[in-house]
Amino acid sequence: MKAVVRTAHGVFAVDLDDELVQGGSEDIPPAEEAHVELPRLVAAVAAGSTVVALLDRRPPLAVSHDAGRTWREA
Repeated sequence: MKAVVRTAHGVFAVDLDDELVQGGSEDIPPAEEAHVELPRLVAAVAAGSTVVALLDRRPPLAVSHDAGRTWREA
């Protein structure tokens, strides 16, 4: 699974399985914010029916491919 992360030094793709940074770019558009009803939610973004939520717990990511109906931990 890959995540796109915006930092002070630019936008980077990160392979979450290998924890490798895969280059930087300034031209990746921001994802739309998503309204998610999950406990300990820090932030959530959506692209189409895929929603990624950052949670204040371990594991920190929850991913939904059906617009938030079902979730899996990542």
